[in-house]
Amino acid sequence: HEHLLRLVGPGVLTRSGTHRLPDVHRYVRGIEHRLEHLAGQVDRDRRRMAEVRPLEERRQRRIAQFRQGDEPAELVEAGWLLEELRIATFAQPLGARPGASAARIARLLA
Repeated sequence: HEHLLRLVGPGVLTRSGTHRLPDVHRYVRGIEHRLEHLAGQVDRDRRRMAEVRPLEERRQRRIAQFRQGDEPAELVEAGWLLEELRIATFAQPLGARPGASAARIARLLA
């Protein structure tokens, strides 16, 4: 729920811009894909989430240091890369853009 709200909640166009709407649509489809394939795979899903969640939490701590709209470009980029990492991790058939790796995101957050 929190993830979906972050993607399509109030202010989505301001945060993402119209050029990102196809990506946002793919991310929402990724959530749907993940849920459709969750049955019987909960342990696998938890293991995969354990790789993504620490990066998301780290980004949230960094973002909290800034006023909304004043976030440095690398933190904004890390957010988009996290969405791509989620696609690569949970919804591979939807196709993630190249370059979304945990290591790259960690470097942006350093």
